[in-house]
Amino acid sequence: MEMLARVECATIERGTKEGRGVDVSGAWTGEAPRGVITLVFTDIQSYSEMSERYRGAFRSLLEQHNALLRALCRQYGGYEVKAWGDAFFFAFGSAEEAARFALHAQHAILNTSWQLTLTDGSIEQVPLRIRIGMHTGEPEPILHPDGTVDYVGPDVNRASRVCAAAHGGQILLSSATHALVMNALGNTVQFRNLGQYWLKGVGRERLWQMWQQELPATFPPPNAPRAELHNLTVAETPLVGREREVEELAALVLRPNHMLITLVGPSGVGKTRLAQAVAEALLEHFADGVWFVPLDGLTTPEAVAQRIIQELPMQLRADTDPLQQLVEYAHGRTMLLVLDGIESTAAVTEVVRALIQGAVGLRLLVASLNPLHLRVEHLYEVKPLNVPPPSADRDPMLLERYGAVQLLLIGARRHAPDFEITPTNASAIAELCRQLDGLPLALELTAARLALLSPTELLKRLDERFQILQTRNPDMPPRQRALQSAIEWSYGQLDAPIRAFFEQLSVFSGSFSVEDVEAICESASPIDDLLELHQRAMLIEIHHKDERRFRLLNPMRLFALGMLREKPEMDAKIRQRHAEYFLQVARACLAQVRTPFENEAMRLAELQMDNMRAAMEWFTRQGDWARRAEIALRLSQLCDRLGWLLKATTYLQDALDSALFLDEAQMELLTELTLQRAALQYEQHHWEDALQTAQDALARYESLGSLPGQARSHNLIGLILLRVSRFDEAYTHFQRALQGFMQANEPVWVALALNNLGLLEYERGRFDEATRFLQQAAQRQRTLGDMRGLSETLNNLGAVHQLQGNTAAALRYFSESLEYEAQIGNRLGIARGLCNLGEVLMLQGETLPAARHLLAAMQLFQQYGSPDYDYALALYQRLMLDEDTDARLQTECQNRALEDLLQWARIL
Repeated sequence: MEMLARVECATIERGTKEGRGVDVSGAWTGEAPRGVITLVFTDIQSYSEMSERYRGAFRSLLEQHNALLRALCRQYGGYEVKAWGDAFFFAFGSAEEAARFALHAQHAILNTSWQLTLTDGSIEQVPLRIRIGMHTGEPEPILHPDGTVDYVGPDVNRASRVCAAAHGGQILLSSATHALVMNALGNTVQFRNLGQYWLKGVGRERLWQMWQQELPATFPPPNAPRAELHNLTVAETPLVGREREVEELAALVLRPNHMLITLVGPSGVGKTRLAQAVAEALLEHFADGVWFVPLDGLTTPEAVAQRIIQELPMQLRADTDPLQQLVEYAHGRTMLLVLDGIESTAAVTEVVRALIQGAVGLRLLVASLNPLHLRVEHLYEVKPLNVPPPSADRDPMLLERYGAVQLLLIGARRHAPDFEITPTNASAIAELCRQLDGLPLALELTAARLALLSPTELLKRLDERFQILQTRNPDMPPRQRALQSAIEWSYGQLDAPIRAFFEQLSVFSGSFSVEDVEAICESASPIDDLLELHQRAMLIEIHHKDERRFRLLNPMRLFALGMLREKPEMDAKIRQRHAEYFLQVARACLAQVRTPFENEAMRLAELQMDNMRAAMEWFTRQGDWARRAEIALRLSQLCDRLGWLLKATTYLQDALDSALFLDEAQMELLTELTLQRAALQYEQHHWEDALQTAQDALARYESLGSLPGQARSHNLIGLILLRVSRFDEAYTHFQRALQGFMQANEPVWVALALNNLGLLEYERGRFDEATRFLQQAAQRQRTLGDMRGLSETLNNLGAVHQLQGNTAAALRYFSESLEYEAQIGNRLGIARGLCNLGEVLMLQGETLPAARHLLAAMQLFQQYGSPDYDYALALYQRLMLDEDTDARLQTECQNRALEDLLQWARIL
């Protein structure tokens, strides 16, 4: 057997020597084996370094290497599963033939002259060597549409990891393959038991080296940690969406003076699984081992020390204190202890303190609900997996990029292998992930239910107690067999005052600031209470410029809300305080409109929109119709300023519904509501209705004697008349508005009236007069810091210059206007700016930039309910793009968030 192999190896070198030779004409396309098969992985040692060094010159050697291995695969009846770069994945129906292939391949590689011709004409000999790893199992075959077969499953991963452990020129076998070939290849083939090693992602494996005479027999230890130096087991659940955290934590553990790192977070957030992954990543860095120690149910230092000793390669002596023995063993050793399942922080803290003081080379990674509060401790907050924003709901491929969706899919396919994201269920899947806030335990429990219920059905069954999310799996700790139990576990670790504070935080919908909490919640020290909850990772921090904002995880919030409802008096008191506070916040945000502080006010309004809506719901429950009408009106006005026309209209209807219960005592509020209704009718191009409603508002303000209200009504009536080309009447109302604003000493509105007079002259074709009014308005607005007004005026100046044929000036004005609209977050203002820029670019013959601007404008107009969509669509159709370009741009434009959409559109 040895002679046959050696003769074939000698004749395969280039197919030119005496002997049988080998056909190297192409890939072997024989039938893929089924059932129990032997999987073989190969790759070139130091391939990346050689390809980087030799660049294009290395291509010929790679092709020669590929042809050689493909020829041998065919000769021994193998099947080429796939090839990438320098690597191959082969499958053999016979372990013996796979072993013969591997031996022959190493002989051939060793006996081939691997020469390169460099760019200067010189020839260099390259010491090319390959690694080969083999494992026998029963992987799952996958048939591709092109007829090729792939394999998936744990056996494939194990074979790949066996190869990764090898060195160049070496053949490594798993125990399964070794058992099949050890007595089948003759006495010239030798095997060496290398011992047990830990293969990343697959666990323990006893590795065997196989070689023949003339092949190298001596190699360094395998590229894997020895299994004897740790007690890790293969994780039962996959690690999804945690690559960054594993990398960060591994670096922290290895950093000098970082003896203790504590992973904090609520039960079910994935601390244990993350700690396991970090431990596995660090196996090669600790000469004395990595040891995972579960501490569930232990409440004394002695019990904790004894449990750690049980996991270490040491014997517990009865004559000495367990903690003392543990410290003595750890002293002078370089090892990592991973402590998990902590129930008594005090007991663990005492043991950890003693270890830190007595064992300098020791590192401790602790997974806990609570910090240990030691001076040397470094806290690492474990956050839930990232969840998709609503903008991604319609794109299944985009959804699968988010960790929460990935984990949900993996779990669902464990129970229903054919489960897939489709356009039909994508939105419900994304909403499930958001409702569960990316909490891994919640996602795993949800995944099991998807075998019986559709995502939409499951979403409907979620309640604040999440009763449907539970399992009978005996492998899970009792507290993690139901989401409710996991949350109760975290809640139960809090002291009574912190529990009450935690419950009160549940009244916040969305995020909140320290100032918000101090205004609403009852606590002797709200900042300290927030800090403690944050250290336990029961609060998520949200970065908003220089302000720290927080929010409760949604499952946590719903649980706390249920607990608060069991205390009716406190519930009512906190909710009333919350509702009144956020009515004031809405008023304060609107007071900053058309001031230098509008940008920040609008961002705050966006952040607090959920809280304002919750306030409206509370006023509804209380039957407080005046306050409900006012906060609905404020929400409508804020949404209008943000360009959310559909939402503004919805909130306006809420306000109108409440107004049915009001009387003449609330006449001022009713009149303001009437003017807002007219403004939205104007935005929706309902000119006749808008005119009648605005005239009604004017009459009401006249009866109230409100000069500013009358001026605002005249201004809106002028705009409506302008749109229906009743220019003389519009001029009269604009002049009355200007006089009223001047008498009321409202300089911002004076500038606005000048802008509208300029707009009127533009519509009349009097461009010089239009420019004069608009420049006056712009100068005042710059002085006043009114970015909203300035953006409108600059946009009008751009329109004047466009009609005059000065496209360069038009582009400049439109671009500056768009920048201001983006700063204040006015979606419809942004859309109009993009539309105007697109039109000018179209006139300049810049087809693709024009198309991107117009498509982005159309998406925003459609999303926020503006009839200006039709105008943008008509311009886009005039571009007459070919079908392929149109389809490509439409696809690129879809599902982009606002900032990303702007960047895409502005690629000039």
